[in-house]
Amino acid sequence: MEEKIKFETAKLAKEKGFDWEVTEGFTKDGRIFICSKSSGFFPKECRRPTQSLLQKWLREVHNIHVFATLFSYPNEYDSCIYIKDKEPIIKGINFTYEEALETGLQEALKLILNK
Repeated sequence: MEEKIKFETAKLAKEKGFDWEVTEGFTKDGRIFICSKSSGFFPKECRRPTQSLLQKWLREVHNIHVFATLFSYPNEYDSCIYIKDKEPIIKGINFTYEEALETGLQEALKLILNK
């Protein structure tokens, strides 16, 4: 099962213009809800995509490549962010692949100018 992004990441993604259709979202106070076009608040609230969908959006819309890589065995991962014609950004040590990817997604979103 694919990991969904955390509330803090969802708020950043909304701020930066993420608007792809997803099946879950967050209310303003961080509660999770199932999205539907009939719900009335689906288009306005924070969307909760999978990490891989947000990763794809960053790559396709902003040409920012984010991934996690094994730093040292057994359980240390780096977040790597690549932007064309710039030096890679490497962030911290995390204990799971998903934590490292989440960190990378947050850092990549911070690089995008506000909409």
